[in-house]
Amino acid sequence: MEKDIKPTFNGKLRIARTLLFTCFMPIIPIFIYIFSKELFDLTRMQAYSFLAFMLFSINALWYLCFRQFYRTISYEIGEDSIVENTNFISASKKEIKYSNIKEITCIKGPLQRFFNLGNIILYTQASSSGGNNHSGMTLLDINAVEDVYDKIKQKMSGK
Repeated sequence: MEKDIKPTFNGKLRIARTLLFTCFMPIIPIFIYIFSKELFDLTRMQAYSFLAFMLFSINALWYLCFRQFYRTISYEIGEDSIVENTNFISASKKEIKYSNIKEITCIKGPLQRFFNLGNIILYTQASSSGGNNHSGMTLLDINAVEDVYDKIKQKMSGK
């Protein structure tokens, strides 16, 4: 294999994504307060303290899991295929030959653009755009994503 690419774990990007996700759920505190008051007879301050603790705990666990996941994944760009190696909970190796790739897409979200990262999605004949990503491959949070995208396109065309 020619080149080993690691996804970039950017702590600031992960925190920003988590905060944005958390900020767009303002209805949750209201439901927590209503149900906790009826079920547990908590005061408003106790309910909000419990909610803050739970959100912080879940987000911290989520952050640590993602950090470990990004450390254990790598992509190898070879002469005739791309290999994804994952060793997070279970070890897996996935290989897609360039001849089997029907479409390649480069995606850079607003936060990814800010941190100069992006995703590359490889679609095969068995892939569908409806969310079945088991037959294709997604290269997550790649640094200098345009260069990697161009390199894969060149390999697909056989140059």
